Amino acid sequence: MQSAGLPKLDLKQFMTRMRVISLYRDITRTLKSVSDKSERQFIRDWARADFDKARHETDSERIQYLLSKGKAEYHHLMSNLQLSAKAPVSPGTSRPRKSHAHDHQH
Repeated sequence: MQSAGLPKLDLKQFMTRMRVISLYRDITRTLKSVSDKSERQFIRDWARADFDKARHETDSERIQYLLSKGKAEYHHLMSNLQLSAKAPVSPGTSRPRKSHAHDHQH
């Protein structure tokens, strides 16, 4: 049974739609690891705006391009989040620096 507001999709379109939804869910799940609330909201709003902008795109090549671009931006976001998690802590913050055995050698 088809919903009144959704167009009928062929298998390729359906699979593409599922990949788009999966990418969006991956992004929103990843945002849970961003501790700064305003940064998390900024990234969420930015991603939502990009998805909304492309919501009514019908050209399959353009959709594939946007999906590839979105995946690349997602991987870039993941890299940045991993790097920021490993970054040294600024003075005055409460997160302790990891101790390494060679730090204590003279």
